Parts: sequence; structure tokens; C-alpha cells
Amino acid sequence: MKSLAASRLLPGLAALLAATPQAHAHHAMDGAPPSTAAQGVLSGIAHPVIGPDHLLFLVVAGLLMASTRLPRRLLTTALFVGMSALGSALHLYGFSLPWSDGLTAATVTIAGLLLAASAGSSSSIPPFFAAAGLLHGYAYGESVIGSEPTPLTAYLCGFALTESAIILLAATAARHFTSSDHKDKVKPSPALVKTGIGSALAGVLMMFAA
Repeated sequence: MKSLAASRLLPGLAALLAATPQAHAHHAMDGAPPSTAAQGVLSGIAHPVIGPDHLLFLVVAGLLMASTRLPRRLLTTALFVGMSALGSALHLYGFSLPWSDGLTAATVTIAGLLLAASAGSSSSIPPFFAAAGLLHGYAYGESVIGSEPTPLTAYLCGFALTESAIILLAATAARHFTSSDHKDKVKPSPALVKTGIGSALAGVLMMFAA
């Protein structure tokens, strides 16, 4: 019963996000950088959610790790979050990354393809997550250019919290309808395959919109 519900829900989520217009600033403060710690936290929490490319990637990232053991899940999530913070720092210090929106959308496509292919090997996920974290973090940095250190730090903490929560919640939820073997790999699941294909197509649409 859970598997049937998931096979309908997850592809529907990917289709919904694909139909969502691509946001450019993704900002929760009407385009203005946060000026207080409270605004920084709120903006950071909201940013990964109101950006469809960020949100879809985080959900698929969680699904990719659904069958991995908890320590690996936590370490890989921490890697992604840490690289996101580094990506934001690079943006704030003036590093220029051409076509960053398109590259960020491309991570959605790659994650979807990995999911459709039964998540690939567990060894391929950490390096991919590291690169994706840099790209998503670089996009987050756009919203806080010009902010003071206090709201900036609060912003980084806010989006780190949201990223971690979405990835880990998606992974936990997905464990109800997927299974793993002793090698810590995802076994084929129609729901995951459909979601992966839908997410990959959504990423392609986002790349064209970037």
C-alpha cells in the first residue's frame, strides 16, 4: 500500500516542481539582503524552499540516500551542507561562475538520472554531492551580497538547517518503500525510477529557463 502511494506521490512532486516558474533571486525578503540576525535566519531557512531547483534537488538527494546507513547519510549530508557554505563564501568574495543557474539546474538532472538508475554506487554520491553543494551554495550567496557578518552568519545557519532537514526527512520517508542489500545499494523501485525520470526532465526545463 505504501509503495503504491509513493509511486503516485513522488513523480507528482517532480512534475509539480517542473511546472513551477524558475525563481532567480529566490529571496524571502522582497529582494533586500537581510540586515538582522532574525532576517538572516528566516531568509536562509526559506531560500532552499522557494527555489524550485534547490528544493527538488534536496528531495532527490534524500531519496538517493534512502537505503544508506545512518552514519553515511549524516556524513554525506554534512558534506553537502559544508560545500554549500563554501560556495556561498566564494560568491561573496567575488568568485565568478558563468551560467551558475544552469549548472545548478543540471545537478537536478544528474540527481534524477542517478535515482532512475537505482542511485548508482554509494561511492559516486559524495563527490557529486560536494560539487552540487558548491553550485547550490554559490546561488544562495547571491541573496546576501552586502550583508553584515551577523545576518550573513545567521543566513548560512538557516539554509544549512533547511538543507539538512529536507535531505534527511526525504531519506527517512523513502525508506518505507525502498529496500537495500548488504552492499548498501538501492534496489530497483518503480516509484524511485519514475521520480528520477521526472526530476531529470524538470532539471532540463530549468536549464532552458536559466
